[in-house]
Amino acid sequence: MAYPGSRARHAEVPDSVVADREEVVVPRAGHEPVVVVSPAVYASSRETAYRLRGPAGVRRLLGANSP
Repeated sequence: MAYPGSRARHAEVPDSVVADREEVVVPRAGHEPVVVVSPAVYASSRETAYRLRGPAGVRRLLGANSP
């Protein structure tokens, strides 16, 4: 989504991010793009990163996906 488009649809972007649980990448001229994510997705990503910091956490996460 282009930055001018996101400004014009300012209220729609966060609503769609939360409802769809999908991130939106907002490119910015002359700057790095930013990513808008829902709080739930952000918290889940942080939790996963925390769990992957140690070998025991990695084993637990990999074991959670095993039958």
